Amino acid sequence: MPNLNKLALLQVICSLLVLQASAKEATKQDNSKSDQKTKVMQACTNTPSEDLNKIETQLNAKPLLLHTSLDQTIPANRPYARKVLAQLHADIKDAEAWFSLGCFCSSAQKSQEAMLAYRNALAINPNHTMALNNLGTELMNQNQLKEAEAAYMKALSINPNGSWTNLAEVRHLLGDTKGEQAALEHARASGEAATMESYLRFNELLKQNR
Repeated sequence: MPNLNKLALLQVICSLLVLQASAKEATKQDNSKSDQKTKVMQACTNTPSEDLNKIETQLNAKPLLLHTSLDQTIPANRPYARKVLAQLHADIKDAEAWFSLGCFCSSAQKSQEAMLAYRNALAINPNHTMALNNLGTELMNQNQLKEAEAAYMKALSINPNGSWTNLAEVRHLLGDTKGEQAALEHARASGEAATMESYLRFNELLKQNR
């Protein structure tokens, strides 16, 4: 009996040691997660402001051809651009303002700045399908085809009525014939070709596959 009691006591002690070790590990993991979350929050707080300064600098320092400043870059959009920049200076976490700035940069043929703006919009709102779609287009223009395909696919996973022709186009460039055909079938089924712009791109893709 005394031996049995000792064995039982040892088992209890071992169990307590295991529980203590598990608790320490769980605490360590929680602290690690908390540290990671803090880093992410800090990145979201600090990076966009730096990015905004970078974009403004680039819009002024590297103007288009005959243009010499932000005031002259795409003159028709000047008030719109200033409004968007003012919105971001007031609230750096405004996803729609970042998206709008991305659209302006795209129209000004500032691809790197546009991608930066779209990515900031997505950091704030990961389900912003238009930002995903526009980012995909900029990536495709930069020949970053796999990344473009991933952006389009994520946009379509959120909104299946999105731009299937864009996905078909990037898959055509990737040489993915089956994937391209599948995307074209979705485009037909969704009626995406009904709009003039999509219809022209859709027809061009169909010609390439005849």
